[in-house]
Amino acid sequence: MVPDTLNIIRIRNKIYNKEALNITLKYGIFGALWVLLSDRLLAIIVQNSSIYMKLQTAKGWLYIVITMLLIYNLINKKIKIIKESGSKIKEAYDELKQTHEEVINIERELRYQKDILQNIIDNSPVIISLWDEGGKIKNLNPYAQKLFGYKEDEVMNQNWLELLIPENNKSIMEGVMEEIKLNGQIRDHESEFMSKDGERINIIWNSKILDSSNLKQKYQVVSVGINNTERKKQEEKIKKMAYYDSLTGLPNKVLFMEETSRCINKSMMQESMDFAIIYLDIDNFKYINDTLNHSVGDEFLKYFADKLKQHSVNPTMISRFTGDEFVVLWQGLSQKQILEYVEELLKKIGNTWSMNNYQFYISVTVGIAVFPEHGSDLTELLKSAEIAMYAAKHQGKNKIQVFEPTLMKLNYWNMEMANKIQMGLDNKEFSLYYQPQFSLKTNRITSAEALIRWNHKKKEAISPAEFIPVAEQTGQIYEIEQWIFKTALQQKKDWEDAGYNNLGISINLSAKTLISDIYFHKIEKLISFYEIDYSNVTIEITETAILTNIKLVIERLNGLKMKGLKIALDDFGTGYSSLAYLKELPIDTIKLDQSYVNAVPYNQIDAHIVKAIISLSHDLNYDVIAEGIETIEQLVYLRMQQCEDGQGFLLSKPLPSEEMAMLFEKTMKGYERL
Repeated sequence: MVPDTLNIIRIRNKIYNKEALNITLKYGIFGALWVLLSDRLLAIIVQNSSIYMKLQTAKGWLYIVITMLLIYNLINKKIKIIKESGSKIKEAYDELKQTHEEVINIERELRYQKDILQNIIDNSPVIISLWDEGGKIKNLNPYAQKLFGYKEDEVMNQNWLELLIPENNKSIMEGVMEEIKLNGQIRDHESEFMSKDGERINIIWNSKILDSSNLKQKYQVVSVGINNTERKKQEEKIKKMAYYDSLTGLPNKVLFMEETSRCINKSMMQESMDFAIIYLDIDNFKYINDTLNHSVGDEFLKYFADKLKQHSVNPTMISRFTGDEFVVLWQGLSQKQILEYVEELLKKIGNTWSMNNYQFYISVTVGIAVFPEHGSDLTELLKSAEIAMYAAKHQGKNKIQVFEPTLMKLNYWNMEMANKIQMGLDNKEFSLYYQPQFSLKTNRITSAEALIRWNHKKKEAISPAEFIPVAEQTGQIYEIEQWIFKTALQQKKDWEDAGYNNLGISINLSAKTLISDIYFHKIEKLISFYEIDYSNVTIEITETAILTNIKLVIERLNGLKMKGLKIALDDFGTGYSSLAYLKELPIDTIKLDQSYVNAVPYNQIDAHIVKAIISLSHDLNYDVIAEGIETIEQLVYLRMQQCEDGQGFLLSKPLPSEEMAMLFEKTMKGYERL
């Protein structure tokens, strides 16, 4: 039995005892009054003793009845009162019991909630800290202790600003503390913290003053934070993917255009804030990918990007736009300074690049556009820089060109020329002429160089010097070269069928085709198709083609040599490092460039160069053909230096195939040309 039940029983017993005494007293008073009053009254009224006795008996019975009724009435009332009191007590008890149980349940729930809350604080992956108005740490949950690398006794009562905030972020956090004090809270504040071992941790905080009713008194702040470091890293990674080139690490086109737009907006507000866009295109990059594979090409792009980074000047942004096109944003430099930097950059990049025993010739064409002279918005500025770059390519590549309004016409001219070339190919407007190559000893024709001519339907004169560079840019050169080889080899067969077996033929092979797997093999198929004397067929290549990829070039030239063809090195002396490669190349003939021939015999320096080249070629058992002979003096000098062959307008201009055969026949019969 619970103590509450015992108390109720005691209370009930007390009530019962009190009621019994009350009834007894009332009964005693009534009885005493009845005895005293009834006897006197009866004695006064009745004088007869026998009647008196009978009345006394009746009075006794009446007394019993009256007292019985009185006792019943008293007891019944008290019982009702006691029952009502008992019911009320029972109700009060039941209510008290229910209240007691509710209190117990509430206490149990509070203990449970407290345990849950403590469990959350101890085990949840969030930072929960309590600090006072002075910034001293009063509590730091286990997760936060582990994250920051401190034990509880190492952080208690330490100033969190001094302990956990990096030096460069302290002034910002001081402002945050003032904002909390002013507003009572701060929400979703992102800041950088520092762990015990120096690791930077990015955290998003929510802080609130626990009692903000009177900020003049001391208060405490509870701060709850989420470790945002990994998400921040992922954001940076995504940002890098969106704004940076994965191969070179340079900003990509998107970031470059955003930065350039900011510069334009800034320049609008500050008129003196000029800048330039420099468009760089690697002329021969496709050869690397065509020759080897994209992994080697990627290595070159990284090399090129590193060179750009090393030569950058702040504030500068270098961007990789496409495969082999890089764009540089240069701020705060004059046009003269920009040109000087670009020239120095091209020198640092160099002319050759080596990789896995391969050597590649490098040339870079550069277009420059200055804001706001060459464009008032981003689109116009980029277009101007690109047009300048293509204009530089048109000049022969490896050039630097600043945009000029006249270049717009050149850009349209290039597009128009590309369209004309395609129409010329479709309409079969091209033909081959042949420029004789004479023996300077016998004055007889030894061979003829196949030269393309364009019989344009409008009869306008279009030089190969005009349309060949455009064809190389557009890739139309492949189709043109296929046609040249097919036509020239067929012409060689026709000459042989006509009895001109000793009439050789020279065909130019571009660097693009020589390096390309697809188009070089097409040339090989054409060579295999015609049954002619290939010992009288010479393939002319330029020095640029050799330096593009010397190992592959040597391999493919050796393949041509095995088929019986001869190899001539055209435009000798106009490239780079030619003498270093002469001994490695499977060549038979060196063609002395016209620029040297034009200067002899009057320019002593060039005359000595010509003499040295001829002498060196003879020492290496190469024949020499002099190009562009236009005067008797040049011819005499070359004969004195024992140059074997020559060609030029003095000897003969390029001729149609029929005239070429007739001239060959005349020289074979002893006709003296000169």
